[in-house]
Amino acid sequence: MYFSFFATLLIATGANADTIVDLAVGSADHKILVEALTKAKLVDTLSGTGPFTVFAPTDKAFGDALTALGLSKEQLLDKADLADILKYHVLPVKVMSTDLQATQSPATVQGATVTITKGDKVKFADAEVTAADLTASNGVVHVIDKVVLPPTIVDLAVGSADHKILVEALTKAKLVDTLKGTGPFTVFAPTDKAFGDALTALGLTKQQLLDKADLADILKYHVLPVKAMSTDLKATQSPATVQGATVTITKGDKVKFADAEVTAADLTASNGVVHVIDKVVLPPTIVDLAVGSADHKILVEALTKAKLVDTLKGTGPFTVFAPTDKAFGDALTALGLTKQQLLDKADLADILKYHVLPVKVMSTDLKATQSPATVQGATVTVTKSESTVKFADATVNPADLVASNGVVHVIDKVVLPPAGTPAPTPAPSGDASGASIVSSALACAIAMGTAIFLI
Repeated sequence: MYFSFFATLLIATGANADTIVDLAVGSADHKILVEALTKAKLVDTLSGTGPFTVFAPTDKAFGDALTALGLSKEQLLDKADLADILKYHVLPVKVMSTDLQATQSPATVQGATVTITKGDKVKFADAEVTAADLTASNGVVHVIDKVVLPPTIVDLAVGSADHKILVEALTKAKLVDTLKGTGPFTVFAPTDKAFGDALTALGLTKQQLLDKADLADILKYHVLPVKAMSTDLKATQSPATVQGATVTITKGDKVKFADAEVTAADLTASNGVVHVIDKVVLPPTIVDLAVGSADHKILVEALTKAKLVDTLKGTGPFTVFAPTDKAFGDALTALGLTKQQLLDKADLADILKYHVLPVKVMSTDLKATQSPATVQGATVTVTKSESTVKFADATVNPADLVASNGVVHVIDKVVLPPAGTPAPTPAPSGDASGASIVSSALACAIAMGTAIFLI
């Protein structure tokens, strides 16, 4: 018998005053469950008013789980997610076996849903109920023969009929193990329809999407390295994604991830939460970051006039040291030019290309001093101290604004290339990739002996 004769007698007579915890403590087959509830500080909760429905794994079930997971009992009790594992076995209502339909997927106290089926046997996920309807003063206990782990984010995606392309993409990008890990993560998960719409807009087949070199970055842009429930959101926030770039999330009548709408929120997993969205959101390019900045309007005008927009929207990678509007204003004053005169300068493209490196260089990659070759062809001295990064005599603030095709460091001065710099071979007309510019700069870098820094 799973519980003591006294507890059974009370159940049978309907006079039971024992809580769910009392029933577990009185059972010879639930010692590990009681230890786990104690360690996870859930005893007071499950001794409370409730009502609760607990699907209670036996000691044998815990033993089987320890073997399958390769853990000792102590290691299980020390797991950071022990409370979540236990809460996944609890429903925040009282559900007798007679209340069950053939299939239902209620939300657990842990937050994720679980599928419960009723046929010849009652099953909690893939665990079988071996003793049902053990009534307590604050709910009911059903004994089960397996420990059921709450789903990871990947499990939720795999179990969804609307996220088949997402699962394929995560597999191809080798992100499955990451999103099965501890986390926590928040995933904004595009549906298959969202992927279909994106494929149409981009003129790609599904296979071409899966073969994209930046597939992992596209997917990581949909992931935050924290657990953010919809109730945690403010009206506007711009958190950093796992990809590195920030994304604007707004909350009003609807929650929006960039311009994608959240159509189902707060799907809880053991390692975070999933919000379903109706669009695939591409991470910003360097140009997108500049266009979205209130402090780089002149830079955007200059890039447009110099016909460098397509280049800096290309694959890259690039590192751009981006002067602010104030920096351009100071430069115009120092040079005695109007903005229009600057935009009309024959060497405008060279001035801008002198602010670009043909590689991605985060501030953490920098040494105390280096002199990399720029896309314009000349080298520039970049220095790093404990508190400051300098591009020539311009100060970087802020650094490390990540884009899909590189990184932007904001600077407070326009830096002019040195006089007499040999111009690199110009890109052929219509070359949007910037490949000729980059290869020329790299050749110059190698010739000057600076390629060691850039590689």
